[in-house]
Amino acid sequence: MSASITTEDVHKQASKMGVTMKPAEVEDYQKLLSEANTVFERLMSMPDYHLPVDTERFPRQNVKQPTADENKLGVAWAHTFSVGGAEKNPSGLLAGKTFCLKDNICVAGVPQVNGSDMIEPWIPKADATVVTRILEAGGEIIGTATCENMSYSLMSHTSSTGIIHNPYREGYSAGGSSSGVGALVGSPENYVDMGVGADQGGSIRIPSAMSGCVGLKATHGLIPYTGVVTSEAIMDHVGPICKNVMDVAVLLEVLAGRDGVDDRGVGAQRHGEIPYSSNLQTWFDNSLQPTAGLNKVLSGMKIALIKESYETPLMFPSMREKFLSSAYRLRELGAEVTEISMPAHDTARDVWMGIRRLGGSLSLTGKASGRRQYCLTPFLERMLPMTQEKWEKTHANLKSTIINGSFALEKYPTLYAKCLNMQIQLSREYESLLSQYTLLLTPSLCRTAPKLLPRSLPVYEKAQSEGGISINTSQFDLTGHPALTLPIGLMPDMGGDDETVKLPVGMQLIGPLHGEEKILKVAYAYEKNWDWKSEVGQLANAEQKEIPPGVQDPMTTAGP
Repeated sequence: MSASITTEDVHKQASKMGVTMKPAEVEDYQKLLSEANTVFERLMSMPDYHLPVDTERFPRQNVKQPTADENKLGVAWAHTFSVGGAEKNPSGLLAGKTFCLKDNICVAGVPQVNGSDMIEPWIPKADATVVTRILEAGGEIIGTATCENMSYSLMSHTSSTGIIHNPYREGYSAGGSSSGVGALVGSPENYVDMGVGADQGGSIRIPSAMSGCVGLKATHGLIPYTGVVTSEAIMDHVGPICKNVMDVAVLLEVLAGRDGVDDRGVGAQRHGEIPYSSNLQTWFDNSLQPTAGLNKVLSGMKIALIKESYETPLMFPSMREKFLSSAYRLRELGAEVTEISMPAHDTARDVWMGIRRLGGSLSLTGKASGRRQYCLTPFLERMLPMTQEKWEKTHANLKSTIINGSFALEKYPTLYAKCLNMQIQLSREYESLLSQYTLLLTPSLCRTAPKLLPRSLPVYEKAQSEGGISINTSQFDLTGHPALTLPIGLMPDMGGDDETVKLPVGMQLIGPLHGEEKILKVAYAYEKNWDWKSEVGQLANAEQKEIPPGVQDPMTTAGP
C-alpha cells in the first residue's frame, strides 16, 4: 500500500464533483485508492511501447530547420530532410514523387514544432502510418510543412515561427491549418509534387481552396490517423493535398486502408484493396469511346447543390455566382444538376462547434479517452500538465477552446453526449440525400483568400477574422463524409483591397461514406474538360450551357 495516499486525497477527489464522503467510509476508500495508486505507479515505471521504424532501410538524412533565406513563401517549411526515394521501390506508385507533410504528422527522428512555442519541439519515436506507406511506395519525403498553432487556425499567420504567404500573391493567406502543405504544393514554382495534410474542420480543404490545390478529406478512418497529433478523435482526418485529381487518386490508393492500430478505421477496407487511380483512368477512358460521347461522361449522375451552403449572408455574391456557374457546367457532361434545401446543413455547424470545443478541451488537457490508438506520449509529456509559463505561450484559439470547453463540460455535463447523438442523426440525413443523388456540391469557401492580418491583433479580433471560413467544411468532419475541394478558377480579391489580385477559388464535392470513387469521377471529368487557370473549355464537342437565370457564365465574361 502506498504511504503517499491519505484520506485528504479521497476528500479532494470527492470535492471536485461537489459531493462529500461519509466519515465511516473514508478510510476504506483511502485503502482502495492506495491499492490502485500502487498499480498506477507500477505502470508509470514501465517502458512505453512505440511502433517499430525501419531506419536502416529509410534513414533520415540532412534534417535541418531552414534559414530565412532557404525557406519559401514565408516559413512554409518547418524542417527539410530526405527520407525514402524511388530506389527503395522503383516500380512503386509514388516512385519519383516528392512529398511534404503537415508538421503534426510524425516522422521518427525529425523535430516537430506543430506551429507552437508553448513547448519545445519534440522528436517522435515512430513514423505515422501515412509516412510508412509513402516510403514503401517509393515516395521521397523532403520535409515537414509549417502548420498553424497546434492546428487551431484556418488562416496562415498563427504559427510561432512566422507567416505563410499565398502562393499566388504575397501578403494573402494560404489558408490553414495545413497552411505550409497547401502553399508548397500549390505554388507555381513546383517546390514539391504532393502533400499530406490533416483536417478537423476544413484544414485540408481550406488551404487547398485558397492555394489552388485539389484536397481530399476522405471518409473518416479510411486513411489511418496513426502517428498524427490528435485534436478530437471523431473529427480527425488525414489525407492528400495535390496538384490534380489523378494525383489525389494515386495517393489515396497508397494511403487508404485500415492499419490494425487506429480504431477510426475499423470499417475501412484492407490496405491496397481498391486501385483508385487505375479504376478512375479505366472509367474515363471507357467514357471517351465514340458511343459514349466525350461530353456525356457523367450521364446518369445526379448532382445536388445545397442551397444553404451559398444562400447565406456570409457568402460573397461573386463567390455564389462563380460556384453556381461552375456547378451547372456539369450538365454539359451529362449530369443532372438540381438545387435542393437542407436546413440541417446549418445545424451541423453548431453541433461541430459543440464537439470541437468540448472534445478539444478534453484532448488539450489530457482527458480524452475511449480509443484504441497509438498515443504520442512524448508529445503529451511536453504538453502536460499546463503551467503558467506554457499558458502565456498558448495561442488565443487554444485558450478559447480550453476555456469554452471546460465551461460547457461543467455547466452542461450531458452536452457532449447529446452532440454525439445529434452527429448520428445529421450523418444519416446527409447519407439519405446521398442515396438519392450521386454527389452534393457546395462552395468550398465563402470568399477568396483574405489578406494576412497583423499577428498583434487583440484576441477577439483574431477570432472574428476567421468567421465564416469553415461555413461549408466543418459539417463533414462531423459526419465523416468524404469531401474534396476542386479548383474552379481565379477571381479578384473579394476583400476589396486590390481587385487586380487574382486568387484561386474552389468547389466542394461531397460523396456518400466510402464513396471516394464517385467524387473522383466527377472531379476528374470536370478537370479534364476545363482549365481552371485559364477558364478555357477543353471539350471537343461542347454543347450550349444551361446556366440559371441571373448567374453570369465566366466562360463568356472578360477576365477570370
